[in-house]
Parts: sequence; C-alpha cells; structure tokens
Amino acid sequence: MAVGGSGSGRLVRFRGTATAARAVAAAGELKSVADYVGGPSSWHAVPRLAVGPRLGNGGGFTPIELRALYQENGALAAGIDGTGQRVAVFELSNYTAGDIGNYDAGYSLTPPAPVYHAVDGGPGPGDNLGTAEVVLDVEVINAMAPKAIVDIYDGPNTNQGVLDTYQQIANDDVDGVVSSSWGACEYYDQSTAPGFEDSQNQIAKQFAAQGQSFFLASGDSGSQACLPAPFNDPRLNTTDMDGPYTTVVGGTTISYSSQNNSISYLGESVWKNVSGASGGGLSSIYKESDAPWQSGPGVMNTYDSGSPGMPRQVPDVAADADPYTGYSVYRGAWTAFGGTSGAAPLWASIAVLAEQEGHVRLGNLNAVLYQLLRSPIHGQYLRDVTSGDNDLRCPGSSCPSPPDYDASAGFDPATGIGTPRISSLIAALVRMPAIPAPAVTPTPTRDPVLLAPPAPTPPTR
Repeated sequence: MAVGGSGSGRLVRFRGTATAARAVAAAGELKSVADYVGGPSSWHAVPRLAVGPRLGNGGGFTPIELRALYQENGALAAGIDGTGQRVAVFELSNYTAGDIGNYDAGYSLTPPAPVYHAVDGGPGPGDNLGTAEVVLDVEVINAMAPKAIVDIYDGPNTNQGVLDTYQQIANDDVDGVVSSSWGACEYYDQSTAPGFEDSQNQIAKQFAAQGQSFFLASGDSGSQACLPAPFNDPRLNTTDMDGPYTTVVGGTTISYSSQNNSISYLGESVWKNVSGASGGGLSSIYKESDAPWQSGPGVMNTYDSGSPGMPRQVPDVAADADPYTGYSVYRGAWTAFGGTSGAAPLWASIAVLAEQEGHVRLGNLNAVLYQLLRSPIHGQYLRDVTSGDNDLRCPGSSCPSPPDYDASAGFDPATGIGTPRISSLIAALVRMPAIPAPAVTPTPTRDPVLLAPPAPTPPTR
C-alpha cells in the first residue's frame, strides 16, 4: 500500500500503494493497501499515497537519510550492497520505466537494470491504479540494496492473475527474496473466493521450501482493514496471505532531527494520522498453532491468552510508512510516498543484504526474528516501538482503553517486534541457525509468458 502523491489517496486492495483512490466500496475508503472490491474475480489496487514536507527531492527521505536512520551504513561500508543477489517484486499494474531511471540518476545510484517479467500477458491497458506502487517498490530497493537485481513480475489484476504471478515467481525460483505490497481484506477474501487464500498460502509455503524470504505489506487501514462490513469482531481484520510463511510488515512514523545536511534518529511511533495507519490485528484464518514460532515478550496480551487456538497476530515487523515522514520517489515528478508499501521493500532489502553476507538463502525469517525477540539483547538488532495505536476509528485520547491496537513493549499487533538496526540485524540473521524448510508438493513449471517489457501505459491522474 502506498500513500502519497499530491494529496492523500487511498489504495483499494488488492493492496498496492500507488495512486489516489477512487470512491469504491469495501475497504477502499480506508487507508490501507488495496481492497478486494470487484467481486470474486476482480482485484483493484488503490494506492495509499500521501504527501508531506520532507528533506529529499519533492519531500521524502533520500537514500542517504534512510540508510542513516536505520543504521545501514556499516554494512554498506563493508561492501554489503546486494551484489550478486536478486529480489522479486510482485506487481499488478502498468508503470513508466523511465521513472525508475530518473530516481537512480537523481541520487547517483547505479543499480543493475530491472528485469521485467509479464505474467499472463501482463496488466491490462486499464491497470494503472498501481503505477506508484511499482516505482516505490523498485526505488526503495535501489536505495537500500543498490547493487541487487530487481525482477519485476507484473500480472493482470484478477484472481487468476494474482495466483499466476506469485506462482511464476516461485516456479522461476531465481530470487532469494520476494516483496509484495498488494493484498486484500483476509476475511472478505476467504468468504467471497473460497480456496483463494489457501492457494496463496501454498505458494508462500513453496517460497519457504525453496529458501525464498517473503515480505508482505500489512496494509494502510489500521485495525479496520475489512470495515465497513458485518463482521462479528471488527478486530479480526488483517491482510490476506498472512500465514506462517509470510513476514508481514507494518508501518511507523519516524521522529528525527535534521541539521547541516545530516539527519538523526529520535524515535518511532505507530503510524496513524489522516493519511492512514499501520495495518495490524488478528487473523480470522490462521492460528497460533500454524505459527508456533510466534512467541516472546508481548505476544501474550489482551487479545491472546497463549492458547494454540488463538489467532495469529500481525504484523511481524515494521518500518517507516507515514507519508509525512515518507520516501522520496520519482513518479513523473519528485514527490513523497508512504504506506506499508514502502516498509515491505525496505525489509526485503535487509534480507537481500543478509543473503549476500551469508552466501546462502535465508528462507522464511519469522522463526529467526521471533528468536531474536526472545533474546535479552534484542535491542541491539531491533528497535521496540512502544507508543501510539492503529485504531483509525478514533483520534488520540478519544480511543477506547485499550484501543485496537496499541503499541507496547515487545511484540504488538501494530508494529510487530519492531523496526530494524540494519547492520547489526544482518550480522545476527547470518549467525542464527537455519530453520528447516517445509516440505511441499512440487508445482509444475510453466514457461514465462513474456520476458521483455512492453511499452508501459502512462499513469492516469
């Protein structure tokens, strides 16, 4: 989900973060990735884009600032920059390839050229709602892992297109890391397209079995991802594909100071304002028994007694998502974008760097990340976010006590286990013992539909 542009737009999911949202049904009015709004066969991405005054071109954090804020410079100084690694971004929209080149030139970045894979013929001519999503995903990775090869897998914005695009990434198996900022309300997905969520989870399981780390944006609608809807418990509203093989990424607002062309980190809180909020809450499908690694300080809380039958909680981790402290992006012009669509590729970049450092694929990182949470020195690798909430029904002090969901020490269903200290986290991920990959039934390989990029459709405004 991206938020930004020249106003505060909303992505209506299948989540992406790319353009100003139209008035649509379902969760499209909410600040979240994208929402499943067109019936069982049609997905629509409506971007989470918002604008705020910032430091970089058009506002937004520059690559140098992001690296400083999340303590990446030590890794880069040691030559850990993504060289020799590949990362896939899942997309469902046309985009303008020249935007990415303009971003790289503007910040003197020299990454390898992205490799375009059109699945099922690629997006339709009218699939332009995620144009900002595509460029945000690639540009964040170019900022944080500047020598990695980005594979853009781009399919039609339909149920079949979603499954085929994910499956193509798994079948090609050339990328050690996969990032997606698209999604839908989990409950609505399950109730309107039976079997669709299970199919997605099976592909995520294949990612894990092949050693592919998978990061998914949690959405930009806070704890209200599925509202308005007649659900018994509005808190059971999380993004789809949030099962045990997915690392779900929430969003924060960064506090910082800037002086004499340098930036200093002051802290982070849960992202929640007029532009949206960090997606998070309780799964209506997956249980603790599906994710036995999800344990540690904060996991047992107001919403979780610790019983295996309790819901899985998401997100797992977080990073900057507030468009007012967002990412400098080039999309036709310089602007600032936010949303959890920026946070997911940032975390994917960390996995890319760790795989370069360790010379091995890391696979599903959830068990390792929660093992770090349980470590008495987890603060060396992660920053705990302990202020704010993601309840979009209420501002500040007008929220119920507690709101859905407030940040707290350790894990919480707004920012997960926290945000990264990249250089030390990379070292920890490489040192941690490998977690056995799940066994899956091999999926027949299908040939790529198209490997050369078509002329992108110009973004609609």
